[in-house]
Amino acid sequence: MRRDTSRLELRFGLAIVAGSLLVLSGCGSGGTPTQPIQGRVVYTDGSPVQGGMIEFELISSEAADPELGRPNARGAIQQDGTFRLTTFEANDGALIGTHRVLVSVPRPDWQPADGGSPPQPAVHPKYERYETSGIEVDIDENTKELTITVERP
Repeated sequence: MRRDTSRLELRFGLAIVAGSLLVLSGCGSGGTPTQPIQGRVVYTDGSPVQGGMIEFELISSEAADPELGRPNARGAIQQDGTFRLTTFEANDGALIGTHRVLVSVPRPDWQPADGGSPPQPAVHPKYERYETSGIEVDIDENTKELTITVERP
Protein backbone atom coordinates (compact mmCIF):
# COMPACT_ATOMS: atom_id res chain seq x y z
CA MET A 1 0.00 0.00 0.00
CA ARG A 2 2.79 2.45 0.88
CA ARG A 3 4.50 1.70 -2.42
CA ASP A 4 1.34 2.65 -4.37
CA THR A 5 1.05 5.89 -2.40
CA SER A 6 4.70 6.74 -3.12
CA ARG A 7 4.19 6.20 -6.86
CA LEU A 8 1.06 8.33 -6.79
CA GLU A 9 2.95 11.11 -4.95
CA LEU A 10 5.80 10.84 -7.46
CA ARG A 11 3.43 11.08 -10.43
CA PHE A 12 1.63 14.02 -8.86
CA GLY A 13 4.94 15.76 -8.19
CA LEU A 14 6.10 15.17 -11.77
CA ALA A 15 2.80 16.50 -13.09
CA ILE A 16 3.23 19.68 -11.05
CA VAL A 17 6.81 20.15 -12.29
CA ALA A 18 5.78 19.50 -15.93
CA GLY A 19 2.86 21.93 -15.62
CA SER A 20 5.11 24.58 -14.10
CA LEU A 21 7.59 24.20 -16.94
CA LEU A 22 4.82 24.62 -19.50
CA VAL A 23 3.60 27.77 -17.80
CA LEU A 24 7.10 29.20 -17.53
CA SER A 25 7.94 28.40 -21.13
CA GLY A 26 4.88 30.37 -22.14
CA CYS A 27 6.07 33.42 -20.23
CA GLY A 28 8.60 34.31 -22.92
CA SER A 29 7.26 36.95 -25.22
CA GLY A 30 3.66 35.95 -24.34
CA GLY A 31 1.72 39.15 -24.88
CA THR A 32 4.74 41.45 -24.84
CA PRO A 33 5.51 42.65 -28.38
CA THR A 34 9.08 42.81 -29.57
CA GLN A 35 10.32 44.48 -32.71
CA PRO A 36 12.98 42.60 -34.72
CA ILE A 37 16.06 44.82 -34.81
CA GLN A 38 19.34 44.49 -36.62
CA GLY A 39 22.07 47.03 -37.02
CA ARG A 40 25.71 47.98 -37.02
CA VAL A 41 28.07 49.37 -34.43
CA VAL A 42 30.59 51.72 -36.01
CA TYR A 43 33.25 54.19 -34.97
CA THR A 44 32.87 57.88 -35.77
CA ASP A 45 34.92 57.32 -38.96
CA GLY A 46 32.39 54.71 -40.16
CA SER A 47 34.63 51.66 -39.67
CA PRO A 48 32.98 48.69 -37.90
CA VAL A 49 33.51 47.72 -34.28
CA GLN A 50 34.79 44.16 -34.63
CA GLY A 51 33.27 41.88 -32.01
CA GLY A 52 31.80 42.39 -28.56
CA MET A 53 28.27 42.77 -27.21
CA ILE A 54 25.56 45.39 -27.45
CA GLU A 55 22.80 45.62 -24.87
CA PHE A 56 19.59 47.65 -24.72
CA GLU A 57 17.89 48.54 -21.42
CA LEU A 58 14.24 49.57 -21.60
CA ILE A 59 13.72 52.86 -19.77
CA SER A 60 10.23 53.92 -20.84
CA SER A 61 7.79 52.80 -18.17
CA GLU A 62 4.75 52.47 -20.45
CA ALA A 63 6.45 49.57 -22.29
CA ALA A 64 7.37 47.60 -19.16
CA ASP A 65 5.40 44.43 -18.46
CA PRO A 66 4.28 44.14 -14.80
CA GLU A 67 5.14 40.42 -14.76
CA LEU A 68 8.38 40.52 -16.75
CA GLY A 69 9.69 43.89 -15.66
CA ARG A 70 12.06 45.41 -18.17
CA PRO A 71 14.01 42.61 -19.82
CA ASN A 72 17.10 43.74 -21.71
CA ALA A 73 17.75 42.99 -25.35
CA ARG A 74 21.26 41.98 -26.35
CA GLY A 75 23.23 40.82 -29.32
CA ALA A 76 26.71 39.74 -30.32
CA ILE A 77 28.58 42.21 -32.49
CA GLN A 78 30.03 40.39 -35.49
CA GLN A 79 33.41 41.15 -37.09
CA ASP A 80 31.69 43.38 -39.67
CA GLY A 81 29.99 45.39 -36.88
CA THR A 82 26.52 43.90 -37.44
CA PHE A 83 24.22 42.63 -34.69
CA ARG A 84 20.71 41.21 -34.17
CA LEU A 85 18.90 41.76 -30.89
CA THR A 86 17.38 39.05 -28.70
CA THR A 87 15.07 39.56 -25.73
CA PHE A 88 13.10 36.33 -25.22
CA GLU A 89 13.90 34.13 -28.22
CA ALA A 90 16.78 34.23 -30.72
CA ASN A 91 16.63 37.34 -32.90
CA ASP A 92 13.15 38.39 -31.73
CA GLY A 93 14.36 41.95 -31.24
CA ALA A 94 13.69 44.45 -28.47
CA LEU A 95 10.63 45.67 -26.60
CA ILE A 96 9.01 48.74 -28.06
CA GLY A 97 9.99 51.89 -26.18
CA THR A 98 13.01 54.00 -25.28
CA HIS A 99 16.24 52.20 -24.45
CA ARG A 100 19.66 53.07 -23.09
CA VAL A 101 22.47 51.29 -24.92
CA LEU A 102 25.83 49.94 -23.86
CA VAL A 103 28.62 48.46 -25.97
CA SER A 104 31.31 46.24 -24.51
CA VAL A 105 34.28 44.81 -26.36
CA PRO A 106 36.57 42.34 -24.59
CA ARG A 107 40.04 43.62 -23.93
CA PRO A 108 43.03 41.54 -24.97
CA ASP A 109 44.71 39.56 -22.19
CA TRP A 110 47.71 41.37 -20.79
CA GLN A 111 49.94 40.70 -17.82
CA PRO A 112 52.54 43.09 -16.39
CA ALA A 113 55.10 40.35 -17.08
CA ASP A 114 54.31 40.78 -20.80
CA GLY A 115 56.06 44.14 -20.70
CA GLY A 116 54.93 47.40 -22.16
CA SER A 117 51.70 49.07 -21.25
CA PRO A 118 48.26 47.45 -21.30
CA PRO A 119 46.49 47.56 -24.68
CA GLN A 120 43.89 50.25 -25.23
CA PRO A 121 40.25 49.13 -25.17
CA ALA A 122 38.59 48.96 -28.60
CA VAL A 123 35.86 51.45 -27.61
CA HIS A 124 35.85 54.28 -25.10
CA PRO A 125 35.13 52.80 -21.63
CA LYS A 126 32.15 55.15 -21.16
CA TYR A 127 30.13 52.88 -23.48
CA GLU A 128 30.47 49.93 -21.08
CA ARG A 129 27.85 51.38 -18.69
CA TYR A 130 24.29 52.54 -19.32
CA GLU A 131 24.82 55.49 -17.00
CA THR A 132 27.73 56.88 -19.01
CA SER A 133 27.22 55.72 -22.61
CA GLY A 134 24.99 58.63 -23.55
CA ILE A 135 23.25 56.49 -26.19
CA GLU A 136 19.45 56.30 -26.20
CA VAL A 137 17.25 54.93 -28.97
CA ASP A 138 13.51 54.83 -29.52
CA ILE A 139 12.16 51.57 -30.93
CA ASP A 140 8.69 51.44 -32.45
CA GLU A 141 6.82 49.23 -34.92
CA ASN A 142 8.64 50.90 -37.82
CA THR A 143 12.19 50.50 -36.49
CA LYS A 144 14.06 47.80 -38.38
CA GLU A 145 17.71 48.84 -38.51
CA LEU A 146 19.92 50.94 -36.28
CA THR A 147 23.42 52.32 -36.55
CA ILE A 148 25.12 52.86 -33.21
CA THR A 149 28.16 55.14 -33.35
CA VAL A 150 30.87 54.98 -30.68
CA GLU A 151 34.22 56.67 -30.12
CA ARG A 152 37.62 55.09 -29.74
CA PRO A 153 39.40 55.73 -26.42
